[in-house]
Amino acid sequence: MEILIIIEEEKLARSSFLYSKLDQTKTLVQFSPEFSLADETLGAIYEKEGLIGIRQLFEQKFSWHLDGYVRIKLDDLLYAVEKIMPEGLQFEGTVLPVSELKQRLSYQIDEEGNFSVFQQQRALLKSIVKTIGKKQNIFKLPHYLTILSKVSETNLNNGQFLALLKNFASLQDVRSTKVIIPLANTYEVQVKENQRVVKMIDCKSNIDFLQKLTKDS
Repeated sequence: MEILIIIEEEKLARSSFLYSKLDQTKTLVQFSPEFSLADETLGAIYEKEGLIGIRQLFEQKFSWHLDGYVRIKLDDLLYAVEKIMPEGLQFEGTVLPVSELKQRLSYQIDEEGNFSVFQQQRALLKSIVKTIGKKQNIFKLPHYLTILSKVSETNLNNGQFLALLKNFASLQDVRSTKVIIPLANTYEVQVKENQRVVKMIDCKSNIDFLQKLTKDS
């Protein structure tokens, strides 16, 4: 099952993209919206063409044929977190309160020029799934699923959506491939108007890697 997860921000061009292949290979690729294959970034394509543009690009360049998608606005995701995990997010030994999560989860480049935001996004999604899946929460499961269905847009049915959640939760516990695109040393970070931005310097290495990933999976 190949699924695209979009964490949509107020500025559409800053939205994040997660490609998940959740079968025996268990692959997760997280894309910076500033990643580009040619002239346009993923974020710019999404802003102009929406989901269709991203789907077409993935199919044409990497032969990824998406079975479905889940799109959720960042603000709506944080609303769900507040309802499901009011105590906050456990991350690297600390608890991040819900009030701090928007700043931490909004797309950004950190001071080292890395995409640590994607690790936090992944930790949040995993925590939501783990909370839903706890045995003591079994009777709350319909309520939690109702919350998630209200704040997200998807073409998956309930069974597929639940399977996606279960498979996503297992990504950290089994052998899996987790990649952030652009790859290290294929981009440089510049500062424009007091904001760090990504400039691609080697698109080909990323394309070659992703095409090889498709062949090997």
